[in-house]
Amino acid sequence: MIDAITQPFIEFSFMRRALVGCLALSLGAPPIGVFLMLRRMSLMGDAMSHAILPGAAIGYLLAGLSLFAMSLGGFAAGLAVALSAGLIARSTVLREDASLAAFYLVSLALGVLIVSVRGSNIDLLHVLFGTVLALDDQALLLVASISTLSLLVLAVIYRPLVLECFDPQFLRSTSDFSSPTYFNFLVLVVLNLVSGFQALGTLMAVGIMLLPAVTARFWADDVSGLILVAILVAFAASLTGLLLSYYANVPTGPAIVLLAGVFCPNGDAHVYEPTPADAKNLAAAQILFTNGLGFEGWMDRLEKSSGFKGTVVVASTGVKPRTMVEDAKTITDPHAWQSLANGRLYVTNIRDGLIAVDPEGKSFYEANTPKYLDEIVKEESDVKAALAALPQDRRKIITSHGAFGYFGAAYGLEIIAPEGVSTESEASARDVAKIIRQIKAEHILAVFMENITDHRLLDQIASETGAKIGGELYTDALSPADGPAPSYLDMFGHNVGALTAALSS
Repeated sequence: MIDAITQPFIEFSFMRRALVGCLALSLGAPPIGVFLMLRRMSLMGDAMSHAILPGAAIGYLLAGLSLFAMSLGGFAAGLAVALSAGLIARSTVLREDASLAAFYLVSLALGVLIVSVRGSNIDLLHVLFGTVLALDDQALLLVASISTLSLLVLAVIYRPLVLECFDPQFLRSTSDFSSPTYFNFLVLVVLNLVSGFQALGTLMAVGIMLLPAVTARFWADDVSGLILVAILVAFAASLTGLLLSYYANVPTGPAIVLLAGVFCPNGDAHVYEPTPADAKNLAAAQILFTNGLGFEGWMDRLEKSSGFKGTVVVASTGVKPRTMVEDAKTITDPHAWQSLANGRLYVTNIRDGLIAVDPEGKSFYEANTPKYLDEIVKEESDVKAALAALPQDRRKIITSHGAFGYFGAAYGLEIIAPEGVSTESEASARDVAKIIRQIKAEHILAVFMENITDHRLLDQIASETGAKIGGELYTDALSPADGPAPSYLDMFGHNVGALTAALSS
């Protein structure tokens, strides 16, 4: 039993980092949650976790997955909302919960709008959901520093904070510490949420703060007892969640948050979100091209809601679909375009669909199709020649999600991915551990990040195994027009160049 608990943490540094980060969070966040609960402000934690979203989103869009930029942006946004809501509650007739609810809704909408306008839905997921398995040394230092500071400040303001929880009017009438205590506490709430979203994202960071505190209410009566039990529950949930992720192959962050409540008795094109403008444009269209093979899970809903009456063309018609096993289920891999032979089928299906809708343009479509098919054939010849030159022992690579199955099968590469065929899924600790062992055992040379996924987990895998980051590959999305992969054939040229450069050296 002891060996089963310690083995993952002894063998893998990413597991040790995740555990240290979660334990640091467990020291700082649950005591804050206890005081939120005692002040009947439990929903404030949820509100504030959303309030940091606009700042974190701006930091992400300006500097990518920069720890400093996202943390600073999140802290500034959260602090502004917390102080504004507090000032309004203390200077107007509006209740504190009402002012927080208003700011929370505005902040959430603003954050989603910022990322949707300037980024993508994958970007939004990176901000909303953290990756606890990808915590690096900088993130650990930030989390540990905030937890230490939080405990020190709580020790200083403990007595007036307890008094304000039970009799705020008395504290205000007898001491000048009421307002400073309140606003210092708000700062601590924001700091701990900023700390938590590095590991659990803005949506679930509040879970490690509030659920242990709520659970503790069933097991302790006085404030010091509540704090101690909340910390212990958070410790237990963190350790158990990581082990559950490792052995049961489930996402780590949700496992930790769910287990934090267990002790309480009774108690991507894949992810694209259609807009009203999309529905309006589709309603006016004559033809709709889809990839098929289950790639666009949202497309059927958009087609029905828009009232589309035109012709639907499934571009992957005629493709022999690959299947793979994911989470003990056999699923279809939809990324068929990653084989240029399949790409030729896509082109002919698109041509036939256009001719069916626009028969007057038949000669135009039939004249241009062979030209593009010739370009695909030439590109395919170049791809095969470049990859055939790789030695057999340099044909295994790691990518961030499983979009290269058709590519590997067509051109003789073995592709390993910590995530499945959809970027909606989070890799479990067991997935990552298995890949690290495989890299070490088979001496895999390079790992590649994809332009639509969070690179931090791949960074951790590379750091732990010594494999090098081979560059960025394009899979489900192309680059901007001035980027390295603005078209289908440019994508292949860029990807093969990155692969051969990394695997040849």
